[in-house]
Parts: sequence; structure tokens; C-alpha cells
Amino acid sequence: MTRHLSIDLGVRYVGAAWWHDGRLVAAERVAAPRTRTDGEARRLLARELLARAEVLDPDGDAAVVCETPQDYGSRSSCYADLDRMRGTATILRAWLGPSSRWRMVLPREWKGNVPKRVHHERVRDLLDVTEAAGVPWGDLDVLDAVALGLWAVGRAGRGGVRPERGAP
Repeated sequence: MTRHLSIDLGVRYVGAAWWHDGRLVAAERVAAPRTRTDGEARRLLARELLARAEVLDPDGDAAVVCETPQDYGSRSSCYADLDRMRGTATILRAWLGPSSRWRMVLPREWKGNVPKRVHHERVRDLLDVTEAAGVPWGDLDVLDAVALGLWAVGRAGRGGVRPERGAP
């Protein structure tokens, strides 16, 4: 059985989607309890995600694809938050397994510059009814994790299009 975990990073939470043989089996927001320090929050978040991963991937053999936060010089992104997310990724990578199972990707690699709303509509079209029923459609971070997972398992091309249709 081929297993994947796709992760959309946040500072105190992540969107996560688990895949078995190319099918979505769970999608959720995993959050850390409130703490006094960012370092503690990242460690607790990693622990929470690891606990969920142990339930959904008991053998610990899932390939992990995680979006790398990207700096956009012309945008007002908070660089401290981007650094915190990178710190979360570092801890997750250390706790969730060997680096050979990890792939960090930039948004432009899997999503391109497709607007979020359009990309998420494409996600809905790519999931079957059973998969879609388990997706919290109001959570943009979980939707990004699902979209990233569709791309990672080969069910979506760059920008969320069906692979046979090619790029938009």
C-alpha cells in the first residue's frame, strides 16, 4: 500500500491530508494548544501531527510532501511567520522520518499562480463523492493540503488541472 501525507504549513496549525493508494482517506486541521513560546508551539504541533500520523500510517512509511513557505519581496508577507513555518517544517521532518521520504515544494511548483478560489474548485472536481464528503471545505489550509496531495499522487497537474488536460 502506498501512503502519502501532504502538509500545508501554518505557525500554530497545519492543514494535513492522508492518502492511501492515491485516494484521500482523511483531511483535517491539526493544531497545537496555546503556549507561551513559538518553539514550544512548534514542538507541540509536531507531536499532534505525529499522533495523527501514527493512527493513519501505523507503519510510518508514508511519503511526505510539504509546501515550503515562499518569500514574495513585493508582498507584505510577515517574514517572521514564514521563518516560524520553516521551523515547524524542520521539526516535523525530524520527527516524521527519514529525509528520503520528504519532499519540500514551493507553491509555484505545484500550484503555479492560480487564484486560491479557482484552484479549490478544481480540487472539488478531482475528488470523488466519498473523498469530498470528508473534506472541511471552509478551511483553506486543509484545502491546500488536499490540493498538494492530489498533485503529489499524480491526480492533478500544476495548477490543479487534470494531468491529461495539460497546463491551463
